[in-house]
Amino acid sequence: MVVDAVMAIGNDDRLNLIGIKKYFADCDIFCAGRVAEEDLNRVAAAAGGTVQTSVNNIIDEVLGTCEVFEEKQVGGERFNIFSGCPSGRTATIVLRGGTDQLVEEAERSLHDAIMRRVVKNSTVVPGGGAIDSLLPLV
Repeated sequence: MVVDAVMAIGNDDRLNLIGIKKYFADCDIFCAGRVAEEDLNRVAAAAGGTVQTSVNNIIDEVLGTCEVFEEKQVGGERFNIFSGCPSGRTATIVLRGGTDQLVEEAERSLHDAIMRRVVKNSTVVPGGGAIDSLLPLV
C-alpha cells in the first residue's frame, strides 16, 4: 500500500526529495518531481484521486488508480503514460517536427481546428464523410 510506504519513510526523510525518490524506486513505485499544477490536476481527475500537498494523514480515498502506467521516451523527451483511468476521457497528442516553427504552427492549427470546437460544442464530428456513413440510407 502506498500510504504505508510513504509513512514508513519517517518525518525527517520525507523532506528529502532524493531520499523519497530512492525509497519509492526501491519499492517499485514511480515518483515524479516538479510536476506542473495543471498536469497534477489533470492526472488526479482522470485517475479519480485528489492532489495532496502533504504526505501526512493520507487516506485510501484520495488515491487514484490506473490500469497501466508507462514511462516512454519519444525523441529526447520522456513521457508518463497513464492508461485505463476510471475517469479518463482525454488523449494526448505529441507534436514533433524538424523546426520549432513547424511544431508551433501545427500546434496552432490543432488548437484552432479541434480544441475550440470541442470547448464550444462539447462534441466532435469526424471528418471525411464519416457522419454520412452513420446516417441511415433512405
